[in-house]
Amino acid sequence: MRNTSLIVSDIDFILLMAMQPPPDLRAELERAVVVSPESMQADIVAMGSRVRYIDHISGIGHEVELVYPEDEDSARGHVSILSPTGVALLGRREGQTVGGAFPFTVVSVTPTGSRRPSSAPNKACADPEPDQEQAVAL
Repeated sequence: MRNTSLIVSDIDFILLMAMQPPPDLRAELERAVVVSPESMQADIVAMGSRVRYIDHISGIGHEVELVYPEDEDSARGHVSILSPTGVALLGRREGQTVGGAFPFTVVSVTPTGSRRPSSAPNKACADPEPDQEQAVAL
């Protein structure tokens, strides 16, 4: 079962809900604590955050950036918010461990400043293949 402390900025909440997200993302957003962007701490995964995490199933560390679907680029480690990985990471805090089907621990979060979509979100994306994410030594 997932930890229930999920925090999302009001801007991310509005933009993501406007996309008419799939049920899994919508459910995450509906249970989130929504705060002003000024209240978002830098160690919380938001749109545009660069995230290092450890996958507890494989034991492999990954570094990805959480992006809107049209900005997905697995070669650059850009993971769509509509992917299972993106949904799982949104709103998590540095150091937080999450269980369930995709158990992981967030090792570090770095805001990148690219929190807005490059265009209107309009396509669904799948998770990049694990070997296409940037594996990192943690």
